[in-house]
Amino acid sequence: MNKKLSNIIFYIVVFLLIGFAISNFLFANQPKP
Repeated sequence: MNKKLSNIIFYIVVFLLIGFAISNFLFANQPKP
């Protein structure tokens, strides 16, 4: 497998995980209406 391609996939996965964690954190801290 191409090294550059695997690096790109790795960064995309990390970015998605971080975004998912941040969105969960923000939604969990929202005050209930």
